[in-house]
Amino acid sequence: MLYHFPSKQALVEAAHARVLSELVEAVASAVDAAGPAAAPADSKARWSSVADLLSAARAARGITGETDLRSAALVIGGGIDAIVSESLSDPEYDASAAAEVLVGVVEGGLL
Repeated sequence: MLYHFPSKQALVEAAHARVLSELVEAVASAVDAAGPAAAPADSKARWSSVADLLSAARAARGITGETDLRSAALVIGGGIDAIVSESLSDPEYDASAAAEVLVGVVEGGLL
């Protein structure tokens, strides 16, 4: 296989891109087949694990002070939902780049 690519790194990048593309297609197909989902009966189940992760990350970094972790978790969840939705509706949308932007926002504002 290596003779088809200029370097080992190029081979790894091509393999990664193919696997990621196939994964996105498989997930998109599963989402389409499932149809719309009902909202969770207990919204706390959705945001509380993200809030717990934020709290632990802040503690690990020695960050003190009050922060509305519930609202922060809801904002992060909304960002993730929007990135996934956009990538499903536009196959050319760069979800990885968008995720990096979201990480930057979280690290810059909360961590």
